[in-house]
Amino acid sequence: MEIRQLRHFLAVYERRHYGRAAAHVGLSQSALTKSIAKLESSLQAKLFERGRYGAVPTPFGDSLAHRAKIILAEERLAASEINDLKGAGRGTVYLGMAFSCAHRIVPRALLRLEKSHPGISVIAVAGVSRDLVERLLQGEFDFVLGAPPDMTEPDPELRAECVFRDRDLVVCGRNHPFARRTDVSLAELAEQPWAVPHRYPEMLRHIRKVFMGEGIAPPEALVRTDSLALMLALVLDGNHLALFSEEFLAVQADLAAVRELRGSSFRRPRTGYLLMRRRTRLQPAAAALADHVRAVCKELYGALPAP
Repeated sequence: MEIRQLRHFLAVYERRHYGRAAAHVGLSQSALTKSIAKLESSLQAKLFERGRYGAVPTPFGDSLAHRAKIILAEERLAASEINDLKGAGRGTVYLGMAFSCAHRIVPRALLRLEKSHPGISVIAVAGVSRDLVERLLQGEFDFVLGAPPDMTEPDPELRAECVFRDRDLVVCGRNHPFARRTDVSLAELAEQPWAVPHRYPEMLRHIRKVFMGEGIAPPEALVRTDSLALMLALVLDGNHLALFSEEFLAVQADLAAVRELRGSSFRRPRTGYLLMRRRTRLQPAAAALADHVRAVCKELYGALPAP
């Protein structure tokens, strides 16, 4: 088994198509097919079934994909560490960040990194915290900055460091009638149109649970979308309501938190973590960015206790 064969395998696995995978890795389709065949021969297992709609992974292929991502991530980290030891002063950091962290914490940390380590490149991917953690465990990221919903029993492969506090707030545009109200009832909130994330069903379940807990029918006028830009446009221009984090609200001058009844369960607190793989030491470039993230969070939120 060779590193290049694993790269070829993952290209097919992720695209489910030999032709598209061959174009991605810069090989002819016949050369890529031979590479996969040699890998299958060395493992004595069939990795793909070629069907009508492309390459379908077998159970062996699914199993190898998980390990291959980790192997390639470690290979990348090893190369970065060697370059740093040689004095290259360069490298690439792979960062996973919750959507709310992309507006204040991460930009400030990146500006500091640019000054302290101008030769470092960063690939920053925004997403849902739970998905990002799974990708971290597979080796796709050096570390993740996010707020997974359940950290009472974290994965033993993770090292979690508390770095910020956040909470969800019901949000409307500053021109919405509720923006000037001192209190808004849950019944009134239920009558409004809402914009909610499509790929984050936990948010919609939470919204419905709050209303049903008070015996109120949940909102029926919903727009579910993966686009943050669309959610913002609906809130600002369409008088929709949405549930955004307080961290996100801090940089949105045109949004206002709805002043709903005191004690509303919408205002649930969340803890933000710097998450790393326990068995992998951060390469120097990633460690430098992590230090800047810690510093920015401390300035914004103060020192937080360990979990």
